[in-house]
Amino acid sequence: MKKIYGTLFLVIGFLYLITILSTGCKKDTFPTDGIEEPITFIHPDTNWVKLKRGDTLQYEVRYTTDRRIDSTTCKYNISTKYHVFDATMDPVTQLYSFQYYPDTNNIQTDITTFRVPNDSTINQTDVIRLIFDMYAKDGLHYQKTMRIDVK
Repeated sequence: MKKIYGTLFLVIGFLYLITILSTGCKKDTFPTDGIEEPITFIHPDTNWVKLKRGDTLQYEVRYTTDRRIDSTTCKYNISTKYHVFDATMDPVTQLYSFQYYPDTNNIQTDITTFRVPNDSTINQTDVIRLIFDMYAKDGLHYQKTMRIDVK
């Protein structure tokens, strides 16, 4: 009988220890609505869209990191459909440059519109790439691209 109580006490103690360790070591979370990427496209919720020349795209981008966000930029590049884009070599145009965030928030949302050019600089088979950059404390830099196929 003593052996049964000793074993039962040992099992209950072990379960209690596991419960304490599994719930006590949780990291505090911040409200990201399930978003786990540093740069997330909320609207449209994809990184690839098709638009006609002259169309306007309203996009919403959420920036999230565990450090304070210093600034964001958005650039775009127009290239042919069969050209492999190289962010380090291909020319880009600033859509907006360095939107600074003076507060200490680590979640920022950007809602802006982009109008596809409707002139001779763009063909129906060209590709526009919107390039989003986020700069955070301690020199962190994230980049994400949205592809727009012109139809």
